[in-house]
Amino acid sequence: MIAKDAVRFGASVEAGGRVLTPVVRVRYTVVGMAGFGAVEPLGFVLEEDGETSYYSFDLLRGWDWVRARLEGC
Repeated sequence: MIAKDAVRFGASVEAGGRVLTPVVRVRYTVVGMAGFGAVEPLGFVLEEDGETSYYSFDLLRGWDWVRARLEGC
């Protein structure tokens, strides 16, 4: 069995002088030749005028939660 629960950055998109980078949680399990998985959007990182901000879709999962999981990958 292979199982993974990780946070990843998606491909960045530039729009109107801003750079948006999606942050997603990827979870999957593979057993033999079968498996299942899910990708859950967590929020996005916004880069604008030299500043970087994180906007969460879930108030319980702020940047500290995301950063802790990124460091564990």
